[in-house]
Amino acid sequence: MSWEVPRYRIRAYIRGLKKLETITRNRKKRGYKLRRTLAELKVIEGAAYPVDVVQARVVLNDISSHGLMLFCSRPLREGQLMAITIQEPYLFYAQGKVMSCHQLSLKTSILTDEPFPYRVQIKFEFHSLFERNAVRMYCQEVLKKYLFGNA
Repeated sequence: MSWEVPRYRIRAYIRGLKKLETITRNRKKRGYKLRRTLAELKVIEGAAYPVDVVQARVVLNDISSHGLMLFCSRPLREGQLMAITIQEPYLFYAQGKVMSCHQLSLKTSILTDEPFPYRVQIKFEFHSLFERNAVRMYCQEVLKKYLFGNA
């Protein structure tokens, strides 16, 4: 019976490819698109430290009400507190903590001619319910207006 195992793997792989193709086709029908924008990260260390600004690139699909993933020009330490500012499609500001930072092993630059070789995961930290709701509303607006084109 062990001779059937590779066949099952191949079938599962082919089913997965067909499912991915169907999802991609449905997204194209609905007008789904990737949109990217620049972001600035400011390291929050305390009042006595100078502000360190790091340039980053965000794909709007990678923003959720809990956090975001972005491409960064420099490595960041896990646990580091950051202030995130996105100017487009409209102003977004939040504070968060770096959960992970990994250097990509790609030889090409990510998304632009400028190198953004680090992939960073940031979890938002909210100081009030108002901040949490504002981020949730921003995510819903971006999803509705800019990623599915229903504006």
